Amino acid sequence: MGAGEYFAHTNGTPDQAHWQPLRQHLLNVAKLAKQFAEFARPGDKEFAHAAYAAGLLHDLGKCRGAA
Repeated sequence: MGAGEYFAHTNGTPDQAHWQPLRQHLLNVAKLAKQFAEFARPGDKEFAHAAYAAGLLHDLGKCRGAA
């Protein structure tokens, strides 16, 4: 893994091979949020866009510096 990489899920082990990179996690959540929004309100592109943005930002409050 590259220097300065952040992780969303570490599964409690020191082996980074199975950790989920934060970027991947945020993009996955954003895509799912958009899909849910499109299902809930078909044709409402603004709502789908807002859901995608919310998915990208949903972990913002958890951010902290490295120990």
